[in-house]
Amino acid sequence: MLSIIVEGITFSLDNGVYCYYLGDDGLGMAPQHRFSSRGTMQDGDTDRGERRDPRVFRLFLEMDGSSLIDLFDHRNKLLSIFKASANPLIFEWNVRAEGVGPICIQAYFVGDMALPSSDREGYTQKLAATFKANDPTFYDEFANSLSFLIAGGSGSGAIPMAVPTAIGASTINQVQTWDYQGTAISYPTLIRITGPITNAVIMNETTGEKLDFTGKTIAAGHYYDIDCRWGYKTVKDETGANKIADLTSDSDLATWHFKEVMPYFGGMSGINSIRVTGSGCTAATRVDITFLTRYLGI
Repeated sequence: MLSIIVEGITFSLDNGVYCYYLGDDGLGMAPQHRFSSRGTMQDGDTDRGERRDPRVFRLFLEMDGSSLIDLFDHRNKLLSIFKASANPLIFEWNVRAEGVGPICIQAYFVGDMALPSSDREGYTQKLAATFKANDPTFYDEFANSLSFLIAGGSGSGAIPMAVPTAIGASTINQVQTWDYQGTAISYPTLIRITGPITNAVIMNETTGEKLDFTGKTIAAGHYYDIDCRWGYKTVKDETGANKIADLTSDSDLATWHFKEVMPYFGGMSGINSIRVTGSGCTAATRVDITFLTRYLGI
């Protein structure tokens, strides 16, 4: 049911090789707080919206050894797996139907694992471990992608509402709709614009947000990479040079996202309509959007 990926290596936390998974706490809705402001003479205050805080969750595990030496070997291995690392630990929960990939979250070990003898009975040790996920949302193991080409776009999982249209031999003006099923919004991990293309614009017509490079040309053999995630918000060319200044001042790099689905509220689907336009294109021109489906909790 639960495994952990450490530096690319996967360890099961539920088959007894290292431990057995007993339970958890903190995997539901992430903690959040609301912002407010208050005027000098105002009674009460004015709500300004909410933001989710980092998620802190606990895992409850049990280690079983065939001897005291074997138990302490399990302890050492588990300590090594959970130790502080420059890269986050990736947790995977297989909690969905067979054939559907796991739900993941990235987190760092932050506490517990003192392993007192009072929690040990014979060759069995029960323990709790605490982790902090700076991004509190869960995500599907495999990323989604949309591709826009002169000859027409394609999208893995795009619903039949996709309407690709190519105008002229050197102009791209295509729309694809994505039925996004995440319950948390998703900021693309990578948008790559491969030249040649002039006046490239990537618009989410559902949210009204755009990434607008009007007045700029990306030459053949060159590309721009856009990372919309919080903590990044970058635009770089193939050399790594910063190209944020090439965006128009009314672009939405800070907020460009895929809108979440709200299945229990009538009319609030997860349909996102993405339009890509540009001129001066050839068969080599393409725009690829890569993003994860994200969830508020599991």
